[in-house]
Amino acid sequence: ATFAPWGVAIHRCGHRMAPSQQRLASRRARLSRACVVAACAWCDVAAGSRPRECGLPNAVPMAQRKNITVEGVSTQLRIQPMGWGSGRIMANMAGILAQEVLGIDTYMTPDAGGSLQGLVSVAGCTGIAEKRVCSPTLSQAHVTIEVWDSTVTVDLGILQAELGAFMPEDVGGTGYLGAESYYVPIGASLGALNAEGLALGYYMSYNRSWHDPTPYFKKYTDISEAGLLNCSSTRFYNDAVDNYVKTTGDVDGVETSVGKIVAKCHGGPSGYWWFSPACRANPDTCIPTITSGDGWLLDAIMQRAAAFNMPIALTVGSWDKWSQTPRDLDMIFYWWVPDTTFVDLGPVQLRFPENDKALWDAGNLLTEAAKVRLGKYVHYALAEASSRARELIKAMEVSNSHIDAMLSTLKLDPGRHEGDIACEWLQANQQVWSKWIISETRCAEGWGLTDSAERFVAERSQASSCQWCPPGRYSKAIFDDTGETRICVECNVGEHQPSPTQVACLKCEAGTASAQVGASACDLCLPGSVSAHIGASECTSCAPGSHQAMAGSTACVACNGG
Repeated sequence: ATFAPWGVAIHRCGHRMAPSQQRLASRRARLSRACVVAACAWCDVAAGSRPRECGLPNAVPMAQRKNITVEGVSTQLRIQPMGWGSGRIMANMAGILAQEVLGIDTYMTPDAGGSLQGLVSVAGCTGIAEKRVCSPTLSQAHVTIEVWDSTVTVDLGILQAELGAFMPEDVGGTGYLGAESYYVPIGASLGALNAEGLALGYYMSYNRSWHDPTPYFKKYTDISEAGLLNCSSTRFYNDAVDNYVKTTGDVDGVETSVGKIVAKCHGGPSGYWWFSPACRANPDTCIPTITSGDGWLLDAIMQRAAAFNMPIALTVGSWDKWSQTPRDLDMIFYWWVPDTTFVDLGPVQLRFPENDKALWDAGNLLTEAAKVRLGKYVHYALAEASSRARELIKAMEVSNSHIDAMLSTLKLDPGRHEGDIACEWLQANQQVWSKWIISETRCAEGWGLTDSAERFVAERSQASSCQWCPPGRYSKAIFDDTGETRICVECNVGEHQPSPTQVACLKCEAGTASAQVGASACDLCLPGSVSAHIGASECTSCAPGSHQAMAGSTACVACNGG
C-alpha cells in the first residue's frame, strides 16, 4: 500500500480522497474506522522500533536514558510516525533528539495510515460506530507530527466534545505547509521559456486567445488507455460537475446520465478523457492532464480550464499510471507536497489566483487551493510528564526547502531509512535544532525549579532540573541573566490551589479560610465562626449575643430575645 497524508492507505486496487475532497466525506464514519486501526496498532507494538542512534554531540548514553511518567505510569515516550516520507522523517527527528539530547527512552510506534489515525492514536480511541470509546488511558502514542489539519477539522470537534480537557494538545505546525496543485515538467517549462519567454508556471500563459502552449507537451493520444479509469468511477460523475456548470456555464462539457449531470467524456465504455472548451473542437490540440484517486482536484482544473480558456484533456489514472506517466511524457499532472512521488523531477507548479476561501466555500474553485498547516499534537498530559519533550515538539519547525531536500534524498535512494536521513540533517544543522532544546533549568509554564534532591528552589543557581508544581503551589515566572524560567511558589494564607501545574492560586471563598501557606484546599468555618469575605486567613468567632449553627457560613445570626 502507498500512503497519502490526508487519509488512510491508498491501495493500488482502490482509490482514496485528496484533501479538498475528503472534507466532504462522512467524518464520524472515518473517525470510527481510524479508531479501529489505532487500536490495532497498539496490539502490534512489535512492529515499532526505537529511533536510530545518531551519535549527536554529547548524546546521552542508552543506559542513562529514563522513562517518563504519564498518569502515574512509567513509560517510554511513544512517537507515532505518519505513513509517508516527510512524516517519518519528522518523527524520527523528534525521536533522535528526545533520546540523545533529552535523555528520554523513546519508542517509535507503527506508522499511522493517515492524519486521522495519528490523531486518534494520541487521543486513545478504540471501538467502532456508536460503541467507540475515546480515552487518554488507551493512547497508543504521546506525539504525532504532520497532521493535515484541514482534513480533520470536523473530527477535531468530535474528539473535543468526547474528550474535553483530555483532548490532545495542539502544539503548532511543522514550519512547512502542505499544498495540492497541478504541475508542469521542468523540461517543458524551460523549453517554452527559452523559445519564446512563455512562463508555463502561470495560468494566463495557457489562454488560447493569446498563446499556444501545446508544442511543449505531448498529445493525449500518446497516452495508452491502460491504467486509465472510466469517468463513471470518478468525480466526473458526482456533484462536482454541478458546480462546474454553475461556475462556468459550459453546458456542452456535460451530459445527463442515470438522471444526473455528469462530465461528457470520450473513449472507453464511459469515457476516459474530458476536453475543455478551448480544444474541444480539435482534441489533438489539448494538453494531456492526469490526476489519480477518485479525481483529486479534478473539479478545480475543470473550472479553471473553462474559465481561463486553457486547452486541457483531463483524465484520472490508477496510482501506477499517475505516478509513472509524467515521467515518460511531458504533460500536466496533479501532485501534493511535501511528498516523494515527483520530487526528483523538480516540476514547476501551475499557479492560479491566490486562494479565496469564500469562493471555495461556495463551490467556485478558480483560485488556488488553500495551503494547509501540518499540525503537531501531543498527549494532554505530556506537559506534566516531560515539559522538555513537549517544548521540543512545539519548537520543531523545518523549512519547505529543507524538507524537500530530505525527500529528494529519500527518492534518489529509496532503500535508505528515514531515520538515517533525519540523522544526517540533525548532524548538519545543529545551529537550527539547538534552539528547539530548552535547558534543564528553563521551566515551562506549570513547572518550577528543583535541586538534585527534587526539592523546590527559588533560584536557578540552586537548581538542576524542573518539576511540575503540585497542588498548593503555583508556577511563577522569574527572570535572570540566563533568561526566563519558573519557580513553584506556595499559596499565601487565605489562598489555595487544588490542581497541579497552575499559574495562580485561588482566594478562599467566603465561609472558608486558610491559615497556612501551601494549602490545596480551604477549611470550612466551623459552627460558631464565620468568614464574611474572600481570602480569609482565619474564621472569626461569633460575638456574644450571636450564633451560627452551620459550618461554612459568612455571617452570624443574632440570638432571639430571652
